[in-house]
Amino acid sequence: MLLGVLLGWVAKTTGKDETFQDWLSFKGYFFYFALLPPIIFEAGYALDVKPRGGCSRFLQNAGAICAYAFIGTAMSTILIGFTMWAAGAMGLCFAFTFLESLIFGAVISATDPVSVLSVFQRLQAHPDLYTLVFGESIFNDAVAIVLFRSLLTFLKKDVTFKLVMFGMLTFVEIFVCSMLICIAYGFIASLAFKTDVVRNKHSPVEASLVVLLARYSFFTAESLG
Repeated sequence: MLLGVLLGWVAKTTGKDETFQDWLSFKGYFFYFALLPPIIFEAGYALDVKPRGGCSRFLQNAGAICAYAFIGTAMSTILIGFTMWAAGAMGLCFAFTFLESLIFGAVISATDPVSVLSVFQRLQAHPDLYTLVFGESIFNDAVAIVLFRSLLTFLKKDVTFKLVMFGMLTFVEIFVCSMLICIAYGFIASLAFKTDVVRNKHSPVEASLVVLLARYSFFTAESLG
């Protein structure tokens, strides 16, 4: 945060130096292709897969996690969007349209509960509670991104019932296809890592394949739209 404040001050004091301003500006493709894949990969890699009664804690709480991730993120988007729109209508902040407010709500709903999880660890909270919050945070990012992209389709078109249904189908299509792509890459990775050549004789290759396959799954899903 302090680094961001410092860079903002430097950008302001440079005045109209467009070269420095362009260099300092945050590019969307840099976020999508450089920062986002490692964040998603780390969340999945740190997932608790230790079996308990023949099943991991994540799978045992999958229903509640999906409810929080899908329904909770949608409710958060609507609530934040309506609040922003109402505050703008009352003159309390910059006035956004309702659609723009929903898009803002989708962006803000992608939360990262790092501080909450650290408190849970320090207080030795129940493992199921930790799994619920952590599992929701994994799906929450993906749901928020897909929801954000689905809402963007309404910006340049008039909102109709047909377009709303198309947006909902687009949301389901993107999420299901992305999941199938990741499952396919996971199956390929599991076959590669089960071989003795990779596991016992080439540990650096194994580590490299873990990172590369995770990135390629993301890039494949992005390239297919």
